Amino acid sequence: GRNLLCNTKYVAKEILQYAEDNNIRIIHTNQGYSKCSVCIVSDNAVITEDDGIAYLLKNYQIEVLKITKGNVYLSDDHYGFIGGASGKLNNEELYFSGDISSHPDYDKILEFLNNHHIKPVFNKYRRLNDFGGFIKI
Repeated sequence: GRNLLCNTKYVAKEILQYAEDNNIRIIHTNQGYSKCSVCIVSDNAVITEDDGIAYLLKNYQIEVLKITKGNVYLSDDHYGFIGGASGKLNNEELYFSGDISSHPDYDKILEFLNNHHIKPVFNKYRRLNDFGGFIKI
């Protein structure tokens, strides 16, 4: 959309310049992997487990659903993040890499998605897994 969430110290200068040239609001976060921590629901709505990002984005009038940490699989030693387990398929559908209905906050997630007219698409026979996410081009 019209927002770029990133750690401005580490993002390529060309990306920052592109954002400035195209009136895209640059929102600095200290999080190094911003997209992994943010499930983009719409231009002005996200889901995250990250307290800092939730607080920051609310200050930019972005609607945030804060969910419980630790319910996305990454490896046997580490948990993953909702942003790395999801991606928009189109304006009406949001893909999850596995069974989002098994998440303890599923009812809140489903209500949030419904409020934004977004349908979740997922395979209930797979574990919700952080695969790094994707961005549709």
